[in-house]
Amino acid sequence: MAKNNNLGDFLKGIADKFRSKLGTADTINPQNFEDKIDAVYDAAAQKAYDDFWDTFQKNGSRTDYQYAFSSPGWINDNFKPKYNIVSWFGSSACMFRGSGISGSLKEILQNLGITLSFIQGPGRAYGAADIFSWTQFTELPVIDLSLANGENCLFRTFSACTKLHTIEKLIMPDSCPSYGTQTFETDYSLKNIDFGGTIKYTLSFQWNPLTADSMKNIFDHLDTAEYGETRTITVKTGTKTAYDEKYGDWDAKAAEFAAHSWTFALV
Repeated sequence: MAKNNNLGDFLKGIADKFRSKLGTADTINPQNFEDKIDAVYDAAAQKAYDDFWDTFQKNGSRTDYQYAFSSPGWINDNFKPKYNIVSWFGSSACMFRGSGISGSLKEILQNLGITLSFIQGPGRAYGAADIFSWTQFTELPVIDLSLANGENCLFRTFSACTKLHTIEKLIMPDSCPSYGTQTFETDYSLKNIDFGGTIKYTLSFQWNPLTADSMKNIFDHLDTAEYGETRTITVKTGTKTAYDEKYGDWDAKAAEFAAHSWTFALV
């Protein structure tokens, strides 16, 4: 009889522990203990997740993400931001540089239910240097860099992304003196890119096997305002060939934009 009483007390003690950990007053039957162990584990994991990301992202108020995810120790399994990533230009450089996160960043963010955006902080006027350089992403979502500023404001923003094949949309800076020719350096897989805003300065796509549609998009977004210096778009010969096969008016486009200080170099 004593053993039965001890066992009953023991089981009641376990049930009380479950109630305490789970924050409930409900009756818990011994046959449900296994499920409750899983629930306690999940609750502990959720608390650890909340504690880490609340601190890391300052409860959603963090705006300084310079080098934030740049370590190769950041991989898909631990990149689980809780809040939208909103970063100031000038505090965004090298945000993902060399990260171990791979695959489509667009899909990763969608699955997490968060967004990535960039803003200008008070008194700040900086560019978007190295934000995505040396990463393993295959696809990027809409990247709005319209507020980026400063000399060479797109310096190596997407360089050495050898697996990157698609940028859903890149919204170009509204006001800056130059971009930097290494924006897409050694992106050997980049085929699909859609621009927003206006392309105002020299850009090189010499490493990128752009499709005919991507080249058409470039033509559609070239600046036609008065400009005193020659600006150059460099593309692969294969891109020109693909464009001419589909649209057939490369020479006409080149002549049209020559009147607006643009030249086109082939490699």
